[in-house]
Amino acid sequence: MLKGDAPVSSVTLSGKPMQLGRSPSNDVVIADGTVSWHHAVAWLEGGAVWLRDLGSRNGTFVNDQAVKQPVRLSPGDVVRVGQVKAFSLPESAPIINLRSFIVEDVESGAAFPVRADRFHIGSGEGVDLFVDRAQERAATLMVHTNGELWVGTETGEFALELGVPFEVAGRRLLVREVDPTQVATIEVDPDRYPYRIETTLNGASGPEAQLTDLVTGNRHLVSADNRAILLHILIGKIIEDRDAGMRAEEQGWCSDDAVRVGIWGRRSDQDANSLHVLVYRLRAEIKKAGFDQWFIEKRRKAIRLRVREVEQN
Repeated sequence: MLKGDAPVSSVTLSGKPMQLGRSPSNDVVIADGTVSWHHAVAWLEGGAVWLRDLGSRNGTFVNDQAVKQPVRLSPGDVVRVGQVKAFSLPESAPIINLRSFIVEDVESGAAFPVRADRFHIGSGEGVDLFVDRAQERAATLMVHTNGELWVGTETGEFALELGVPFEVAGRRLLVREVDPTQVATIEVDPDRYPYRIETTLNGASGPEAQLTDLVTGNRHLVSADNRAILLHILIGKIIEDRDAGMRAEEQGWCSDDAVRVGIWGRRSDQDANSLHVLVYRLRAEIKKAGFDQWFIEKRRKAIRLRVREVEQN
């Protein structure tokens, strides 16, 4: 929340919309003559913050542009109601922590809360949903900060839609979003993958990437050219985003198009499936070497590495 241009307090958005206006019944009361009794409302939807004007007399503005219909806010946007700068969306807004999900067994109706940004399904130790006679880690549900849900299996990964069933080892499951006041919200562990990656394009045999588990000491050298180049490109994006001061949750995302150009060149005829195959083979290699392959994250039209330390030579 702002007073003039200076931040004076903060408000956490939850599943309940936040209404702004001059009336004492609003969630945020702004005592100014240019502000209507019920002026505007902000809410969370799909992992993003949205804003709508409530038919106010003097208008609602985002970065001095009048709001004519519901608009999605971006980090750094400044919202003005009437003549009052009301609030801005900070670069570090932890939107994902305000959502809650359950994984539901379609046949039995049993529900399992999703407590973190990774939900493991299988028959191994420490899984969140035990499935008898399944692989130790048959599937991993991944929750991204932009609201996307993905499921990773041995054969690949796919985007998941809320309420749409998917199958793991003969069990039909689906994911529902629920009231965050009733079920624990998602917690993102920034140190889930305590890995260090060092890359070079001029190793002994060409491009190389050294992967190290900083907890166990396990090490693995990726020496296949395109796999090492892929890691080199993604590390470069992490470094670029860190230097730019981007919040940690969003660092490192690189568009699929940029990755393909970096590996095969702008005039190459390699398509999206070529990148998919490359990522699949790299994940298979690092899993065989004893690492969790899902530190290579995918969302729609983008990919990144989620690791603790990086170095590019």
